[in-house]
This record gives sequence, C-alpha cells and structure tokens, in this order.
Amino acid sequence: MIVACVRTGNKYPSEYVHRLRLMVEKYLTNDYEFICLTDHPREVNCNTLDISEFYLNGWWGKMALFEPTWRKGERVIYFDLDTVICGDLSPLFNLFVDFGICSNFTRAAGNKSWPCHYGSCVMTIGPNRCEDIWHNFNVNDVRLMRSAGNYGDQKVIEELSPGATLLQDVLPKGFFLGYRDLTNYKPKGCSVVVFAGSSKPHNCEKEWIREAWELS
Repeated sequence: MIVACVRTGNKYPSEYVHRLRLMVEKYLTNDYEFICLTDHPREVNCNTLDISEFYLNGWWGKMALFEPTWRKGERVIYFDLDTVICGDLSPLFNLFVDFGICSNFTRAAGNKSWPCHYGSCVMTIGPNRCEDIWHNFNVNDVRLMRSAGNYGDQKVIEELSPGATLLQDVLPKGFFLGYRDLTNYKPKGCSVVVFAGSSKPHNCEKEWIREAWELS
C-alpha cells in the first residue's frame, strides 16, 4: 500500500510534507510506503517521485496519481498537504473500492449550486485501477484544464470518472470534518480535518488542531 501526497511549486513549504508523514505514521498501523509526488524532489525529506517531466503545475500535479507505472499495482491512499490527521485511519484503509473520493465540502456546507460534486482532498485508488483517468486526461489535457477553470483537478476527475465512491457515504459519520465546522474541541470519531483556501493548519487557532499538526 502507498500513502501519497503531492507538492508542486512552493505554495506549501516542505514542512507540510514532513508533518503529514508524521501524522500518518502516528495513526496508521498498516504496512505502507509514504511517497511525495513532487517537481522539487531534493527539497523533500522522504521517498519521492519526480513528476517534473509531466509539467503539471499546482493542483494539476494530482493527476499524476493516476499514472499507472509508478504505482506498480499497489493501492494508493492520497491526502492533500493541508490535511490534519487526528484519529484512527483504519476505516479508510480497510475500505476496498475501485476509486473513492470525497464529496465536495463546499456543497456540503450549503452551497448546492457549486458545480463540482467531488473534493479531491482525500482519495483512494484501488490496485491497477483508474489508468483510464490518466490516459483520457493526457489525450484531452488542454481542453479539460481550460473547461475546469477554477474548479481544477476535481472537476476534471469528476468528468473522467463520474461513478466514484463518495467517501463520506461509506465511512463512519464524523470521520471527516471540514474547516468551516471546526469546534473548540475535537468531535468524537473525527480522524481527518480538511482545510481549503486561506485556512490552513499553520494559521488555525484551535488548540487541538495545532496539537495534532505540530507533531515534530
């Protein structure tokens, strides 16, 4: 099994990779390999896959997750760099589906007109699955990226794989928590906190979030 993250450019300092790796290590007892897909492999102190040859900047670097060669038939669990892991991950790692992705947190917060139903902050890709996403993206990458606009990779993933399993539907209630719903205390059953926009773990004022993130 592979646990993966993606770091392209310098939006996130390499510290974010380090902290995510430590959080996974604390809450996951399964055997796995942690790999960062990055266009700056020398800046990251963990196992890396150099994706600079794909020329996928920003969030588009996530599309390299679907390239089949590097996965070598292994299952992949992906977390965004600004994810905070604060509890048992076994429900996610014991979930065996061909392709699972979060339902969009903006829609979940009440914006039902939001056109994208997927949220690519957390994904699970089954062994030898989703090669077609990579192939079809490469064939039509310019058109797909242009049509997605500010909705980015998750809009493209939704177009190329509309039948994915939505993780909130199959994992325990409360397993995921969006940053808009943060409380002063960790909710029971919460394992993964998802941030977005300008809200990030390093500027979050909730003490329990800072304790979870500042493991090093």
